[in-house]
Amino acid sequence: MLGALESRAHGEAAGQESTGYGETCAALRGGDGHVNGTGPDSEEGARRPEDAFHALAHHLTPEFLKETWRQMNRKGAPGIDGETVLEFESELDRRVMDLVERLKAKRYKALPVRRVEIPKGDGRTGPLGIPTVGDRLLQRAVARILEAVYEPEFLAERSTASSRRISGDTSTISTTHGS
Repeated sequence: MLGALESRAHGEAAGQESTGYGETCAALRGGDGHVNGTGPDSEEGARRPEDAFHALAHHLTPEFLKETWRQMNRKGAPGIDGETVLEFESELDRRVMDLVERLKAKRYKALPVRRVEIPKGDGRTGPLGIPTVGDRLLQRAVARILEAVYEPEFLAERSTASSRRISGDTSTISTTHGS
């Protein structure tokens, strides 16, 4: 159920087959609970523990980007480059490989977002930034990885806070003000 909620919360297309949040976590996390290759017992984590969660780019593989593409809402407007979702999708394999190669070579740079004014409910307008289709794909892929890393932390904290409220435990609440 969380996978379905997560899909809707991030604007992913309804009715499309998707790997939910749980599957993303399972795919990225190893048996030690850390994202694969980043835990303190991994070679990378042991070498530089302070950088354990900085080495996540290796998850941005062509396969992961294509899986992310299948989960995305593909009805969005073109970005500043004018490329439509259909145009991007018609060359998906080539475009994904190009993104991955630019990322690995540290040559990737997001294009500026296209700014448009959209109507608000009260008659005014407000700004909306529209990234390019390729940038949206990469943003969503990075978000999936970060969700797999941090969501368990937030869920654990929320669960702990709920338990404290239910049990009436106020030992962690400060009762002094201004000192």
